[in-house]
Amino acid sequence: MKTSTLIKIFLLALILIVFAVLFNLQVKNWNEARVAAMEEQMMVYKTDQTVESMIKDIANNYFQDGTLNKIEEMDAIHLNSPKFSRVEGSGILSYQEDRNLERQFYSDRKLLSYNISNHKVDVFDDMAISSFHVDLNTVSGNDTLEINAKATIVFIEYDRDWKVVHKHFSPRG
Repeated sequence: MKTSTLIKIFLLALILIVFAVLFNLQVKNWNEARVAAMEEQMMVYKTDQTVESMIKDIANNYFQDGTLNKIEEMDAIHLNSPKFSRVEGSGILSYQEDRNLERQFYSDRKLLSYNISNHKVDVFDDMAISSFHVDLNTVSGNDTLEINAKATIVFIEYDRDWKVVHKHFSPRG
């Protein structure tokens, strides 16, 4: 074989080796990026699960505080802001109107028990929507009242805490 042919074979072999090394590095980088993306997705999922659990706890504690007439604790989960709203009947209530309505409800009635069912929480970054059914058993003097409602409560993350910014309760038939 001629020297020039050997040099060409050597250069071709060298190019193939370099190509193989670069290809392996690229595959390794691609795999690492894919694994990192999967881990990030798992972290988002775990975070959403954590937020979902927190929101469910807040909703449960809200009604638990109602049974204990802890109005200040109930106030604390709401965002005191002009952006707060509550759909009530044919109107939309402000933060203060909502808090006054609940204070009136709990001054007139005692919440004996509650049950939350079909609770679903959807998390979107710093916002969560909590939808559920709630059954309330109340008493005022000798008058007992059972309330069966559908509820939607919208939370936002505010100052590292989850606050209610919107509520809607309607009768469940």
